Amino acid sequence: MQPSNITQKIRNALGAAGSAKSRRWSLNVLFSTADQGLFSGANFLGAILLAKSVSPEEYGAYSVGFAIYLLFTSFYTSLVLEPVSVLGWNLSSALGTVKYLYRLGLFHLALTIPLLIGVVASSFFAARLRPVLLAMAVVLPFALLIWGIRRVAYVYTKPLAACVCSGVYCISLLGAMQLLRSRGYLNAPSFFGCMGFAAIVAAVPGLTVALRHSPDQPVLSQSSPLAKQGLFSQHWNFGKWLVISSFMTTVSAQAQFLISAAFLDLKSAGVLRAMMNFTLPPLQVIQAVSILALPPMSRKFDSGDHRDFLRMGHIVTLGLTGGTLLFEVILFLFRSNLSSLAYGDKYPGYSLLIPVLGLLAVMQALGSYSLVMRAMRRPQATLYIAGASLLCVLALTAPATKLFGVYGTAVSTIISYAAAAAVSYYLAKRYVAAELSIVPDSVSKLAVASPE
Repeated sequence: MQPSNITQKIRNALGAAGSAKSRRWSLNVLFSTADQGLFSGANFLGAILLAKSVSPEEYGAYSVGFAIYLLFTSFYTSLVLEPVSVLGWNLSSALGTVKYLYRLGLFHLALTIPLLIGVVASSFFAARLRPVLLAMAVVLPFALLIWGIRRVAYVYTKPLAACVCSGVYCISLLGAMQLLRSRGYLNAPSFFGCMGFAAIVAAVPGLTVALRHSPDQPVLSQSSPLAKQGLFSQHWNFGKWLVISSFMTTVSAQAQFLISAAFLDLKSAGVLRAMMNFTLPPLQVIQAVSILALPPMSRKFDSGDHRDFLRMGHIVTLGLTGGTLLFEVILFLFRSNLSSLAYGDKYPGYSLLIPVLGLLAVMQALGSYSLVMRAMRRPQATLYIAGASLLCVLALTAPATKLFGVYGTAVSTIISYAAAAAVSYYLAKRYVAAELSIVPDSVSKLAVASPE
């Protein structure tokens, strides 16, 4: 066989492998996005169904209970879900799947049972909210468990399993609610009961997939100090920074609505929320891709495959940025049609806010360089990122809102997101150069600057 024929066959094989890898990645992104959409959509549709079935007062009680649940979810994400994405593969490979899941389950109970006891105790000081708080407290360990199982599926690169879990959760939640509604038993406490039932049913396929997983060759050995360190210690060392930064990020994200309501009126806050709804699809995709990409990025960093690690950081960030820019063009071209289609004549004259607020998704995509730092075990860097965003919000949003109305609020919010993206890129560049000691000319521009 001629050498040229051999070369051509090798190229064809590489091209086919690259194409297969690209198709697999596209499918994983699709499954991950569907997972996020089904899970969030189930709770959203459940809230709508509950609102149609109960009085405003009872719906207000549900809102308080669900707000507490979301607060605990943020805390759980910082101490459990994010560390699972970064540390889970190594620990599962070193300890074995069953032993790792067992320890993770014990940590889940150690974290959620005190929360349950705290909510039950607080319910005795709020008589009107007691039924809702008691129901939410009992359901809390099960409702949070499904979050953990879905995240483990991403650690094992099985987003389809997470998607199936969310699909089962969606059908079980809405089906149970509809059954109770038809018999006149649907209320705020029973809604949380439906959440717990749906979470238990949905956990079955996720746990089945996880327990059948065969770990690859471990990056960490059983004798490694990191492998011997307790799971709680590792999760706490990584997640304690995320607890603080998550709180700061939440304040930054919600401050625009509070400030617009305070300096303008409640209608202005409603306009911002309504026009921002069009940014939810790309933000959902960004979240899905981030959850999907973090475990393999962490594995690449741990294995010493630093070039692929950097390349993947670039691909994820630039790919998301390109996608959000395309979406931004669509928002700009069809802004009037979208506003009319979604809201009719409720918000005349505000359609330009749609593409303006669409820039938030672009800035969020550019800020995906924060994945590089999280994969490198640098969660404390998220404090600087969240701090930059919060500082811009506190310094700019109030005066901009007072001078330019809702457009000033929107632009100042975009600036805060842009500041977070800029700090993400700078810190990623600095940490990569400092920790990996990569020669700038031989790698991507992420590692150009030397550490100071």
